[in-house]
Amino acid sequence: MSIAKRFYDTLFEILVDIDEITPSASLRQRDRIISKYFSISESTARNWRRGRNAQVSNSISKSIIEQCYKIDTSHYQKLQILSSLTSNVTELKQMSDRLVDELLEQGVTDSATWHIYSGPLKLSFNKQSEVENQYSLATQAAILVEQILDLGIDREDIPSIGELIRYSSHSWFNSGILGIREKALSSQHIGVLGDNISTIEKALYLGDLCAITCYFCERFDLAEQYVQRALKLLDNASKADEKYSMITVADAKLLIRAHDVMQRCHYPHLSNNTSVIHEFMTDYKKSSSDSEYAEAKKHEAFGYIDLVYHKDFENALNSFNLSTYYTDIWFRNLQLPISGILSPCLSGYVMLMQHGPSDTAKALMMECLTQIIDLNLIPAQIPARICQAAYYHSIEDTLKMKHHLSVVKSISESYNLQHYMKACMQLFNVKYVPVD
Repeated sequence: MSIAKRFYDTLFEILVDIDEITPSASLRQRDRIISKYFSISESTARNWRRGRNAQVSNSISKSIIEQCYKIDTSHYQKLQILSSLTSNVTELKQMSDRLVDELLEQGVTDSATWHIYSGPLKLSFNKQSEVENQYSLATQAAILVEQILDLGIDREDIPSIGELIRYSSHSWFNSGILGIREKALSSQHIGVLGDNISTIEKALYLGDLCAITCYFCERFDLAEQYVQRALKLLDNASKADEKYSMITVADAKLLIRAHDVMQRCHYPHLSNNTSVIHEFMTDYKKSSSDSEYAEAKKHEAFGYIDLVYHKDFENALNSFNLSTYYTDIWFRNLQLPISGILSPCLSGYVMLMQHGPSDTAKALMMECLTQIIDLNLIPAQIPARICQAAYYHSIEDTLKMKHHLSVVKSISESYNLQHYMKACMQLFNVKYVPVD
């Protein structure tokens, strides 16, 4: 609800309280009486009610507030707050619009849209942009999103909040603000330029991004709630919803379940892991996806399952290699000159476990870590460096092993990712390596 609409409703409540209008009055009667009583045009009152005017001008709000103070002090404070929000909205809207314009120039072009796995992904993985600039943009977006959400400002007042939330969904790691990410993605403000977000994309936000955030913080019950909520949304989605999404309903379900399985592999003690993983394997082992990104995540999930539960290094390696292959196709379509993300490192780690240290395994892990550092992917550094530590432990290079583990410890403490670090240490079997 816009600020102007809330202002209108408060004025109506005041007039009801002083018996100038009845609660059952028609909309036209309300407009007419509010217009007459507060000396504004009937069209202005109507536009406030309909939300066509998102805000109330300072001069009008000041005049009305002074009048209301004389007749009904109980609503005075609420009107004052709404009036102050109006001035805040103007400033926040200008800042938000400027930032979105800058983001548009950097990455959302003809080859990419504002869809969660398109423009925002491209912006966050843009190697042409300096790390300092990426950090600055991400910080600005995070601060603006937090302020807008805390003030309870509606998307009708600041339409570009949708783009900022979408951008922050991938860029949050630059500032490590996990709480803002979950708060923003699960809010009512998700949207783009006045259009409601599609059912499919909303499900992806909840089941992928929000759920993963909860896993990082070991909030397992909440993570499962997000996943189930997302899958329920997709159960009610139709082919018509696919017109507004670059991901089909089937592939969206696959993505959410694949990410859930991968995170569960980090926490094998969870009670229902066995059934969730068995169902995933049964449903997708012989299927193929329309999206290369969904196909990549499916194979990455298979790799984790083979690594953690089956100890089948050959199949795990094949799965991680396929994940890299399909991810490369996806990124080429986005015109991004990067390869895989974490899957090449996982391939190197599996080779280390299968055949011992080799130049190939070392090269895969080093190239992957270099790219992760270049892209400033903070959480991905944790498993990538732990894999490196495992390699240097295998060749008894204690100095380099401790270097990577000290960086892991520093990152996890700085970004509140200690739980994730511990889970990765267990997953990659480096509990025998001291972190301190």
